[in-house]
Amino acid sequence: MVPSRADNAAHVIRLHGPWEGTQCGLQNAECGIDASDDDPVDRVKVPLNFGDWLDDDFCGTVVLERAFGLPTNLDEQQSVHLVLKIDQLTISSVSLNDNLLPPGTDTSHAAGSTLNDDAVGVSLHRHEITSLLKARNRLRLTLTVDSKPSGGLAYAAIEIFGC
Repeated sequence: MVPSRADNAAHVIRLHGPWEGTQCGLQNAECGIDASDDDPVDRVKVPLNFGDWLDDDFCGTVVLERAFGLPTNLDEQQSVHLVLKIDQLTISSVSLNDNLLPPGTDTSHAAGSTLNDDAVGVSLHRHEITSLLKARNRLRLTLTVDSKPSGGLAYAAIEIFGC
């Protein structure tokens, strides 16, 4: 069992990197699934500022993928959540082990949330993923860049809550 904290706060495992970043552009809206060999794949780390990573004229779809292992010593009374902080971008989809996740819950004002940020353009998302976890996991984020790249993936983590 992952040790519980006296203050009921989550045990946090940050997903800094490495991530694989694929720049698809408009021509490959489903990149990462059928990406061509021409789509550049970069190794990136979170926090990731898209203005530093992408060309100024880039517009379209970006896929970020990362593998991670099953958190050790989980028990059936604990719940595992994926938490994402996105700055000035639109999430097209989030999947774990090829399972499309429903839209995340805005956690900016949630009780017990490790993230509280009222900045303009920042969206915070929480996905409950306990039942989808395997020994080896593959997380995929598909993001849309509509204008000159700015903002990015400011935070990605696994949070474990439990007794």
